[in-house]
Amino acid sequence: MGIRTRGFTRIELLVVIGIIVILAALLVPALAPPREPERQESCANNLRQFGQIFAMYASETRGEMWPPVQQRYLRHNSEPLGFKGEALYPDYWTDVNLKICPSDERAQADEWGMDDDLQAQLDEMVQHQEQQGIADTEVCQFTIDAFLSHPVSYIYMPVATKTISQLVDAGDALYQWGEVLEEEGLVFDEGEVQECAAGRTGFGAVEVFFDKGMGDLPMSDIRPMGGRYVDRSDYSVDDDGASLPDTYYRLRHGVTRFFHVYFGGPTAAGREGHNIAVMWCAWGPEMEADGPRTEEQLTFNHTPPGSNVLFMDGHVRFIRYNEAYPIQWPTGDEVHPDAAGREAHKVIGRMGGWG
Repeated sequence: MGIRTRGFTRIELLVVIGIIVILAALLVPALAPPREPERQESCANNLRQFGQIFAMYASETRGEMWPPVQQRYLRHNSEPLGFKGEALYPDYWTDVNLKICPSDERAQADEWGMDDDLQAQLDEMVQHQEQQGIADTEVCQFTIDAFLSHPVSYIYMPVATKTISQLVDAGDALYQWGEVLEEEGLVFDEGEVQECAAGRTGFGAVEVFFDKGMGDLPMSDIRPMGGRYVDRSDYSVDDDGASLPDTYYRLRHGVTRFFHVYFGGPTAAGREGHNIAVMWCAWGPEMEADGPRTEEQLTFNHTPPGSNVLFMDGHVRFIRYNEAYPIQWPTGDEVHPDAAGREAHKVIGRMGGWG
């Protein structure tokens, strides 16, 4: 007698289909690319880790100084504002990819010779230099330093500011610091750098400074020179119309003692630097050669437009564009008509976010 086979009943089929649908619903979100809120939180975690790195560095540094501004620059361009990478890597900062914001599309990565995986790129360059017997040469050491210091997704402000006008004033002055010190950058030829960079052409010539960024920013010496990009004759005061500082003090533990009014007042007890912006997601206009930009040309890593900001006390806050310092370009009556902050569009876009 033949064996009779029994098929699935309609109910059994529906149960199986239901189970498959439930499993798919559980698995698809896990396999899908991260959404913007998740990327934004991952970016904030990067900044929190940098806050811990900077604080650890300061705790072991004479004068409890935070890292100075970068001193080695790619493509003979001394305008970006990164931290001095070689001061942190690898003793305090061990993963180079930490300076990539997950929301950053990195449209200029190829132009600057930056790979998707920066840690792997560094390891490759070091291995290449060792194989070629050039790792100990001055040019290769400075090439690695410039790579580590280059601000890929984040901008680093090495001095204490508390308003957008102070930030713009200090940012513009940082471009002139070398001139005040009468220090001309040491420039290494593009061909030598390319060999050190394992054949990458985007690095260009490397420019090196030694004294720039090591002390406080002496505005009493810089301001008489006029601005590099900011028109200091017309935009010369703080947000509220008061005089801008004569000195911007390099970040250090206890930096608020240099201000006449304690940052934040008595409610900020125990939270020194809670509103001193240290590092944030790069934003600003695409820099071209034709002068001032419009708000429509501004670019941001995140949606809605804004940036994660690390403050000196270690907390990170997402600030929407024009909600508060330092993510501002004030154009209305929220600041004094002669406030330096009105020139933000001429400075912010030059600070970083390249690569």
